[in-house]
Amino acid sequence: MKKNFLIALTSLLALAISGENCRAQGTLIYYWNFNNFTSVIHWPAVASVGADFGAPGHDTAKARVVYTNQYPGVSSGYATYADFVSGDISDTVNARMGATSGNGFRARNPSDSMELRFYMPSVHYKNLQVKYACEASSFTSGMLQQLYSYSVDSGATWKTTGTGLSTWSDTTTLTYSLHSIHINDTIANNNAKFVFRITFNFNTTGTSGNNRFDNITLEGDSTNVLTSVEQLSNSSPAYSLFPNPVTNNFEISCVNDGPKMIQITNITGQTVYTGQANGTNISLNATLLTGGMYIVTIREDISGIITKMKFTKL
Repeated sequence: MKKNFLIALTSLLALAISGENCRAQGTLIYYWNFNNFTSVIHWPAVASVGADFGAPGHDTAKARVVYTNQYPGVSSGYATYADFVSGDISDTVNARMGATSGNGFRARNPSDSMELRFYMPSVHYKNLQVKYACEASSFTSGMLQQLYSYSVDSGATWKTTGTGLSTWSDTTTLTYSLHSIHINDTIANNNAKFVFRITFNFNTTGTSGNNRFDNITLEGDSTNVLTSVEQLSNSSPAYSLFPNPVTNNFEISCVNDGPKMIQITNITGQTVYTGQANGTNISLNATLLTGGMYIVTIREDISGIITKMKFTKL
């Protein structure tokens, strides 16, 4: 049966006249919207929430959100747990893939012995960016400050430097607001053991008050850059591109199934899109491409076969 994989080029940014590339929004690697999350997680029992979406080749079962106790802890008899909270009108901050308002993840107080971990294997990606929406339940009892750290060894050790922002942020709103953290540490790139962590400060010792999280994402740029210089052909027995010229949408039909790397460059060799696909029918939206000639390069992950095709955008 044919598989369909839709790639939208809606995040493309125009190239600067000087010839330098403007950095577009990275590829979505993982996404949690929690709309199907209806559990109550009590500790110290170990439980976690898998991602709702993973990029091709990335297992959503290995990407986990975990609210767990620290060791050593602070509260002597905490009864902390996590559960779900119904969404509100601001619940769509950082929503992806058409997700609508729904449930969120509620990290409950007392939180002075707790930490929120995002297990996010970053294999094949670099220039990592963690984004999430967050709101506090109350300024008098909610956790007012979120402290950032990350690990490149599955949580054995933690780092507090290497992000593009401060290592903490205030929770200053009672409606969902966007938090965005760049991970500038190159060791975190292409790392199966990458973990991002949030701990809490201020108003963390009571039994009421909480922070709510939703629409958590990890984005990045693919490390699978295609560098082949073999002879360009307009077609390949294994692939076909239709229609050509392209107005808005076009499709690439593939004989071979399996994961593939897709790269689109303009006629000067500047990359305007890099992504992954899986299956035998790949649909692309080229609406934001300017008119001209482009080259789409496809590399099959399993066989290593590389095919290049030209197309014209009207």
